[in-house]
Formats: sequence, C-alpha cells, structure tokens
Amino acid sequence: MTAPAQPQADPGQAPAGAPAGQEVGAPDAPAETPPWGTDFDAERAWKLVQNLRADKERAAQERDTFRQKATEYETAQMTEAEKAAAALAEAQKTAETSTTEVLRLRALVKHGLDEEDLDLLGSGTAEEIDARAARLAARSSAPKTPAGRKPQERLRGGGDPDVEPAVDPIRAADQIRARNRY
Repeated sequence: MTAPAQPQADPGQAPAGAPAGQEVGAPDAPAETPPWGTDFDAERAWKLVQNLRADKERAAQERDTFRQKATEYETAQMTEAEKAAAALAEAQKTAETSTTEVLRLRALVKHGLDEEDLDLLGSGTAEEIDARAARLAARSSAPKTPAGRKPQERLRGGGDPDVEPAVDPIRAADQIRARNRY
C-alpha cells in the first residue's frame, strides 16, 4: 500500500509546525528531538570529546611511526636492487653513447666529412646517421684541401671568377703600348 499523498510546501516557505520567518533547511532551525535523546550530560559529553581527540592524535602519531618504519624497511630491502638497477642503467647509457659515436665516426669517414661536421650528424640508427652524412656531403661538395698542402692560386677578375676571361691582359697591354708609339 502506498502512503497518502501530503501536500508539498513551497521550497522557500517554512513547514506548518515551524515558527514564522524561518526557511526550510536553515541552520538555526530547531530539531524536534535532539540526536542524543533526553538524558544529555554535558560533563560526560566533554570527557568523550577529549578522549576522542586524544585517541585521534595518538593514532596519527602511530600512523606516522609506521609509515617511517615501512619506508626504512623498503629502503633497506631495495638498496641492493636499486644499486644494480642504477649500474645497469648507467652501463646501457654508456653503451648507447659509444655505439652512436662509432656510427657517427664511420659515416664521417665514409662520406669524407670534416671532424667539425660530427655534431651535425646527430644520433639514431646507422641508416639515419648515414643518410644525414650523405646529405651533408652533397651540400658541401666543394673540393676539400688535403691537410699539409697549400692551395694553388688561381686569380681571376670580373664578376664570374670561374669563367676564363675573353681577353688576355698581357696581350691587351702589348696592343695598347703598340698604339701609343707613333
């Protein structure tokens, strides 16, 4: 069976038994019966509150002590494992660095690059480093001077130094001198 429907009050109005001027749910609304019943003893309640506060503080101290002991125990047990893990990580890092350095040096020699170009090759797989070295060698395809040899001078004048001049300067000077002799 269902309970008979009671009329609902507006949310902003006080219920039928409440004093006028108070809204529903207001913190100052008096409860019909207190939660502790009719036999409330203030002195006994105060002792209970004090004991609960002391128990709470004691539990917090024990919790902190147990956390510290657990951390110390884990550290003591894991120290050897952590040392081994750190040594392994360091060895792997060193091996990777050495391998990358060897790959870069091989690509440097293979493509005839200078030692200055070593840092431009970066890191990665052997194929990636070799591809970067090939691109770098193609870009700097200017002839390299072998160490210890002095380059030969090839003086050119004009706007385009790679093109041979159409007029020989010595021959042109001889022609000018010949004209000036009357």
